[in-house]
Amino acid sequence: MELNYTPEQLNEAEGLLAKYYEIPAEALHVPLAALELQNSIAKGVMDAYATMGTSPHDELLHRVFLILTCVVRTSPEFTGQNPVDLKHAKRLRLDLLRLYILNGTTRAGDALIVKNRSRSFRLENDANWFFRELAGPFLEQHLGRHITREQARKELEAGESHRRGRRVSDPRVPRLMLGTWRLLTDLHGFRTPMPNVLCNFIIRLLQLQGIFPENTDIDTLWVRAQLRYLNGKAKKQNQESSSGS
Repeated sequence: MELNYTPEQLNEAEGLLAKYYEIPAEALHVPLAALELQNSIAKGVMDAYATMGTSPHDELLHRVFLILTCVVRTSPEFTGQNPVDLKHAKRLRLDLLRLYILNGTTRAGDALIVKNRSRSFRLENDANWFFRELAGPFLEQHLGRHITREQARKELEAGESHRRGRRVSDPRVPRLMLGTWRLLTDLHGFRTPMPNVLCNFIIRLLQLQGIFPENTDIDTLWVRAQLRYLNGKAKKQNQESSSGS
């Protein structure tokens, strides 16, 4: 299915993609005018949308969700993110934070114990050479010069925390979930903030975009809990930014 829209329609869709999903037109893999979707996927998006009922902005929302689905399936901004690689990068970041915090609490005369599953040994660490000559420059290169121990501690605690229930490590999911919820809240409207029909649409949309598997065990309760968490986190960040400016 070719997504044939007028320049005005495309500009309107671009504005919503930028506002709700932080996807500027210049970051797209292909020009919007050349976007295509498989007929079955396009029909799936329209059928899923229909379950939420009608609104005055249906034609615009149809257009945005079709374009968004095509972008997610084809743009390097989304497809180039390998969840496995990102998981390893997150683990590396946490290791570096642990090492940074250890550095801040290690004095010149402190020895270090290095241990793995099969053996351990003691580094005398004279004049704190391990951090001064080896780990310190590496940490500065990868964490930057301006991170503080308190910032490292808070980031590490957040990264190590394990929220109960299902977890999705794919970093695309929060961005797409929150953007879709905000877009539908503003332009479609519902009697309650997070009804089941909206949560089910988010699940189905992410399946059609190739992010959730067809046999996903994600349900409306999980989606609703995530939306509340993400929205609260975004509000807190906005408040902190406003108070700091």
